Amino acid sequence: MNRGQRSLNNLSSGMQKTLLILTDVHTLPPGSIYLIDEYENSLGVNSVNFFPNLLLEEDFKIQFLITSHHPYIINKIPIKNWYVFHRKGTEVKIIYGEKLITRYGKSKQQTYIKLLNDPFFLEGKE
Repeated sequence: MNRGQRSLNNLSSGMQKTLLILTDVHTLPPGSIYLIDEYENSLGVNSVNFFPNLLLEEDFKIQFLITSHHPYIINKIPIKNWYVFHRKGTEVKIIYGEKLITRYGKSKQQTYIKLLNDPFFLEGKE
């Protein structure tokens, strides 16, 4: 085993995941789509915090689809960038962030809490 492999093995699984994400987003060709489901899973506080800031500060030429229930991430991502999906069987409906702003205001945490009880989220009713 070479020195580089030993160094990577010394990193926590969360830091390894962070390194993988950084490598991916900086090497993907423009126009790519990057999907992360439950971004915060297996990440420590330092790892969770870096990605929303990176997304907001960098001008990536790729599209990100990220799912999360983590309050920090919810508060960092502008509501206008949210897409809320409701699925019942094979029927899928989407509500866009712009509509959520007018429905709930600009408090992201409060918006998220209200969203969990919204008829659209629960039952697909608009």
